[in-house]
Order: sequence, then C-alpha cells, then structure tokens
Amino acid sequence: MKNIISIITLLFLVICCKEKTLEPITPSKGKPEIVTEVAVQNLPGAALIKYKIPQSEDLIAVRAVYKLDDGVERRTEASFYNNEIKIEGFNQTKEYQVVLYSVNRAEQVSDPVVVKISPSESPLSKVAKSMNIVADFGGARFLWENRDRAPLVIELLSQNDKGSMQAIQTVYSSTINGLTTLRGFDAKARKFGAIVRDKWNNSSDTIWAVGNPITPIFEQKAAKNLFKVLRLANDIGWNGYGYKDYMLFDEDYSVNNFAHSESVTSQLPWPVSITIDLGQKIKLSRMRIWQRPDNPSASIKDYLYKRGNPRFFTVYGLAELPENNPQDWSHWTQSLNCEVIKPSGSGTIVTNEDIEAATAGHEFEFPLSDKEVRYIRIKFTETWERQTYCHPTELTFWGQIIK
Repeated sequence: MKNIISIITLLFLVICCKEKTLEPITPSKGKPEIVTEVAVQNLPGAALIKYKIPQSEDLIAVRAVYKLDDGVERRTEASFYNNEIKIEGFNQTKEYQVVLYSVNRAEQVSDPVVVKISPSESPLSKVAKSMNIVADFGGARFLWENRDRAPLVIELLSQNDKGSMQAIQTVYSSTINGLTTLRGFDAKARKFGAIVRDKWNNSSDTIWAVGNPITPIFEQKAAKNLFKVLRLANDIGWNGYGYKDYMLFDEDYSVNNFAHSESVTSQLPWPVSITIDLGQKIKLSRMRIWQRPDNPSASIKDYLYKRGNPRFFTVYGLAELPENNPQDWSHWTQSLNCEVIKPSGSGTIVTNEDIEAATAGHEFEFPLSDKEVRYIRIKFTETWERQTYCHPTELTFWGQIIK
C-alpha cells in the first residue's frame, strides 16, 4: 500500500512540475506598424526625434536603439502618449544612426525605421573649450562656461610628490558660469590641468593651464590680533544684548560668542553695516563667515539658517580711509555680492550636510583683479528670517600681505 501511495505522489509531482515557458502577459495582436512622418531636431550632444504614432491598439512604446562613441548599444524608450523621443550622450559632431521600433504590450516590435541624426557640439566639448586655468592664491583657479547647464564632472589635476599628474579634487557642476579653486600649494611652479566628463562616459582630453607650469600666488591668513571695528557714522553698533563686536574675530566659535547688531533706528535703519580695520594692507584672496550656531544641548535648534543669521551681504574695500566723510559709500569699492548657501535647499529642515557647511564656514573668493585694501566694510542686506538684526559668529580673511 505504501508503494502505491509513493508512486501516485511521484506521478502527481511530475505532472505538477511540467516546465512552463515565460511569455508576455498580454497576447500579441500582431506586429505593430512603424512610426511615420519622422523629423529630427539636432541639439547639443543630442537629438529630438519626432514622429507620428501608428494606430496599433496595443502599442505601448517607441524604442530607439543606437550607439554612442564608446560603441556600446543603448536603448531609450518613450511612452505611446508622446510623439517624440530624445537621444542624448553624443560627444562628436558627426552623423549617427538611430533605429526606431514601435513596441506593443506583448513586447513585439515593428519593422525598423532608420533615422540619421547629426548632433551639434556637445556641452562637454563646449565646456572643455571654455576652460581657463590661471594661477591663484595657494594654487590655481578654474573657470568655465556651461551655457547648456549640463550636469558634468570636472576633475582638477596637479602633480603628486613624484611629479606625476593625478586628480586632486572632483567637482560636480551644472552652473552656467563655473568657478572653483585648487589650493594648498606652495608658491612654486607646478602643473595644473582638468578633465571634463559626463554621465555617458565621454571625457575631454587633459586641459592644461596656459603657460604650464604656473606658480601659485603666496597666501596667508590675516592676523586677527590686528583687526578692530571702526564705527562710521552710518554703521550700526555691534555690541547688542551684551555681545561684543570683537567676538567677530577672536577665533572663538562657541555658542555664546558672536557679534550682535544693536537695534535699528530711523537714523540707522536696515540694512546694517560693519567696518573693520584689518591693521595692514592685504590683497585679499578669500573670506569665510560663520553663523551663530545652535546650542547642542538645546532640544530646539533654531539658529542655523534661521533668525538673524546672515544670508545676503555685500563686501566693500578701501586702501586708505578719507579724512572727510569716510562713511560715504561712494568712497568704497564693491568686491563681493554674497549669498550663504544652504546645501539641502531653502526648506526649514536643517540636514547634517547643512550643519557641516555651517561648521566649516561659508567661503567667498575675491576677484583676482581686486587691489589691496586695509579697510573692509560689510553691508548685511538680508537674514534667513528677514529680521532687522544680525548675529554672525566669526570672520576670517586670507590673502597676500603688502609690506
């Protein structure tokens, strides 16, 4: 009896385990018709292909098959609700072949429709041509134009200890006017370069600094023990609520150490300004500003990117203070329009990335064409919560001391 049961069980398993071929859920209603009335609009490194959708009732997509410059076959699909498909990633201005297929719900494709495209100059190529690498304080400055706002990767290169070129820093950018610096080098001649890449594995040749090797400009941190606040006639006081103006340059970044603007009046309305004597002439390279920090032991974090922490401000400079009306803004040369950037965006939530940026300080670079100054004036035009008071924690300046 046991043998009979075993045989029946075995037969049942054999019947149940019959191989089943995976097939489309939707049965085919026949090969779909091809797309028609194809038109091509060539774009920078891309092409927009427009067409008329066939009247196949089970059509689900239009598929484009093509090869980029790396020779790898790629596919892009567009919904049947659209009558166009965009093909991207071409880095050469030559003719490419794209094959279009109509695709139905059963994954059956139509006959091919061969389309010729000729993309215009790619964003990568244009950025590479615009790249300019020049000597800067402590390193090199890299400038480029990205009119297409294409997301690109820029590798900044310099020599290692053995003299070989290597990537020192990687920058991800889609801004129109790109600018970044590579710092930390002595004022000795060395080579600098860059390579531009995109997400389709295209890359430029190495772009070299003009006159390579170039010599970084000597840079040092301005001595803060020489700083002092000069309160000009139209400057607000910065000793509000018991805090002191000198706290702005005492190298103390703790919770209760910051300068606080005094109350605005009809004679001294918002926006508010502060004037600082650097104590010596400096050709400034960069500055950094720190926000009033949150108290780490407090349950509510309500200062970073909030309240009176500075968001927008303008920096002015002057080499010699005039005897008459030094407060007159016409004497002062504008150097920077600054915006403190919150990495996560403008929402109310402060992320770890936002905290890290604030802790490091927000850095701004002076134009290389700026002349040396001794006096700095900062006009705070907007805080994060548009208050009529401001409370920055610290200011630091770097540059070349003029003897």
